[in-house]
This record gives sequence, C-alpha cells and structure tokens, in this order.
Amino acid sequence: MKKQTTGDPRIAQDIALMRPVRASRLGSPGHPSEICIVGVGTTGARLLDTLMHEDAKRGTTFLRAAVMGGPTPAGVTGNTWELLPNEPLVESFADAVLVLIVCCAHEAPALRASAVVANAARQAHAMIIGLLVPAPALPVHRSMVKQAFAGSADALVALPPAPQPALLQGLIDVFWRLAKVDPPHRASRNGQTGGDLLDVCTVFARSAHLSITSASAMGPKRARQAAARAIADLGMASLADTTGVLVLIAGPPSMRLGEIHDVTVVIRDSIANRAEMVLGLFYSAQYGDTLRVAVLAGFET
Repeated sequence: MKKQTTGDPRIAQDIALMRPVRASRLGSPGHPSEICIVGVGTTGARLLDTLMHEDAKRGTTFLRAAVMGGPTPAGVTGNTWELLPNEPLVESFADAVLVLIVCCAHEAPALRASAVVANAARQAHAMIIGLLVPAPALPVHRSMVKQAFAGSADALVALPPAPQPALLQGLIDVFWRLAKVDPPHRASRNGQTGGDLLDVCTVFARSAHLSITSASAMGPKRARQAAARAIADLGMASLADTTGVLVLIAGPPSMRLGEIHDVTVVIRDSIANRAEMVLGLFYSAQYGDTLRVAVLAGFET
C-alpha cells in the first residue's frame, strides 16, 4: 500500500490515497479536473460514494484517503479503487482549483489525515474546503477541527450527521463559483484560513430544495452591486421565500469591513425575517479588484 507521509510532527499516521479504476468520466486518470473531492476515513468514503453517483457528469476527480492502520472503508479494495502512483502527494492536486475534503468531525485519525491532504492541496494553491460530518447526537467540536485544519483550509463547513446529496452538491457548486477565476490565476490565499466553522446544520434543516446564485462587480460600489446582481439573478420573489442562506463573499486583501457590511445588508433586506443567514469570507489576490458574492439559498417547496 502506498504511503503518503508528512514532516508535520502533529501527524502520526500515514495515509493511502486511491482513485477509481475506471475513471473516464471522473477526472482521473488521464482526465484531470479542476474540482477534486477527497473522502477521508470511513465517513468520508461513504459520502464519496454518494457524490460519485450524483456528480459523475461534471468530470470531478474523486479520491479516497484511508488512514494506515485504521479501519478499511467499505469498497476500497477489489476492482473499484486503485492506489495512486508513488509520487509526492501535492502532485495529486496539480490541476485542482477547488479541493473539498470530507471526513467525520469526531474521528481523530481522519482529521489528522485530512490535514495532510489539505496541506498538500494548499501547496498546489487550490481552494480547500473541509466538509465535516458529526457523529450521531454529537455536535462538531469547533476547537478540535480548527486545530486539525489550522493554516490549511479556506473554510470549514459543519454538516448534519446524514447530509442529503442535494446539500452536498449545493455546497460544491457554491464554492466552485468562488474558486473559479477567469482567466486562471494561481495565488496564495491569506483570508480566513482555518477560520470559524460555517454551520449549515440548522440553516438548511427545513429546505426541500436549494438554489445558487453568484455575481461579481468592480469599482467603488462593487459590494452593493455584486449583491444586487446576485439577488436579481435568483429572483427577488424567490429570495423572499427562502428559509435560510449561506452567503460567501470573496475579494482581494483590500476588501473592507464596510463592503462586507454592505453585502450583508443587501442580502438581509431581501430575505424573510425568519430566515437564518450564515456568512463566509475569503481573501485572495487572485480576485484582482473584483468582489464576488455567491449565495446558496434553501426553500421549503
């Protein structure tokens, strides 16, 4: 079994990284994708199977990371998966723009292995999002997951114990709206790296379906313009009926607190009073002078 090691003294485990054997539509081998989803440990492997079924049409790269010496996730042996070539772990993410790491928030070995994966993806200058699933009846331990991903993740998202495929797909799509920059420009991110958790457990608890919108703007009024364009794209009547929204704001290091306030005011004035709003911030030089707003909105019907 191929081992991926790290020099980080916090990491005691090696990991085995695997890819689908038949991957003509899954991004690898031979078809590198700008979106890479890594399932770590038993929980990550289970959700990865769901995402592969839902997302195969996009051409996403799917990888499984098994903790050496830990339990073997179902389905990682036999003819379905194969070990990656013996190369530096960072090479697995050379073409990735967005890397999502799915793992259980209460499996310490999986969290440590996720940090190895996240650090490698960061060296490739990808946007890294940790999708954290709690064990049943247990809340996500904020300090533990923030310590595990410290300095290596652009955002950490707390999911329900049994997240629906639509929620997982919606999160992939909304973060892709932020990560994709045209023309492509690789730049280190210096924003909320390993920042506060974006807890979407309650914000989408009553949502029967999700809608996504995004917009960008430049200039002195870029914040309000980007927010207004995003709302217009979704439809004012629809946003007024939302049960909850995840609002992501991305911009250059020069993005000001006043601009963040402007975006939240525009969005808050457009949604129902009872709707919950979760806010995530991202800073990177790759955005130039552009401010980008992406919204994931949930609806009961």
